[in-house]
Amino acid sequence: MPDPRIYKKPFAHSGDTEEPASTVQANGKMSYPEGWGYAYQRPKSDPQQRPLGRKEVNGTFKEVTQALGEMQQFGFANWQDLSSVGGWPEGARVQYTDGRIYVSTSASNTTEPTQPGANWDRWHFDLATSAEATDWTSPSNSALMTPQRFKDALQGRTLSDLTPWANASGDESLLEAQAWYGAWMAYKSGGNMALPNGIEFKWGRETVSKGTAWTTTKWTVNYTTNFSNVYTVLAFCEHDGSSDTGVIINRNAFHVNQVSQFQVHIEKQASSSADIHFFWLAIGT
Repeated sequence: MPDPRIYKKPFAHSGDTEEPASTVQANGKMSYPEGWGYAYQRPKSDPQQRPLGRKEVNGTFKEVTQALGEMQQFGFANWQDLSSVGGWPEGARVQYTDGRIYVSTSASNTTEPTQPGANWDRWHFDLATSAEATDWTSPSNSALMTPQRFKDALQGRTLSDLTPWANASGDESLLEAQAWYGAWMAYKSGGNMALPNGIEFKWGRETVSKGTAWTTTKWTVNYTTNFSNVYTVLAFCEHDGSSDTGVIINRNAFHVNQVSQFQVHIEKQASSSADIHFFWLAIGT
């Protein structure tokens, strides 16, 4: 028995085809709602009998095998505008023109993925490639790391590459190094997380440019999205392993009553021309 055909090209892709009508036809011609109706079953002597049309048969099988081919090759239907038939249902997964998979977040969804205000979320199931795993300058935040990819990422790296807190003696295990690396990437890229009870965490990493001629300054951090209420803000400077390039001072200088931003005072060594990096964590609702 031959293997089932994979429809990389649909049936009758180069033949004459006719798309079935979307509504029932008064003359009895086949349509999507009715299919081939009773008119096709009438005897040839009946003036209302309809012969089976070559183009309409080709068109029907073309549409079926085209849809089947999409599922066979990609596992998902290709996105298309379904406004005329009520849109995509909630939970539908489609492949968009960028080659990525999106899941519908609303019923009767007539929006287009990636467009402003679209009711689609990226479906994160992609496994990281070796190139993505080893890209330390602009790491991806949309691919999953497997143990093999962690190995790729850490190949040839020293612990000082992994995190500013790495132990110079080099006695951390691979697992510990992976954990530090994951935490470092999460803080470096920033983000937010909301808990089911309404508590929300926001975090990030700030850089104060080197060479700035001051010893004490006020620094403002703007949240990407606002809180309704702010409970507390924590901030701490990064240690470069040799000297402190900056210190968060004066806890009373934290302005945490603003839901869109906070400010903090930073003290720098007068002789230092290095960048100052500090991490922050804000908690609120």
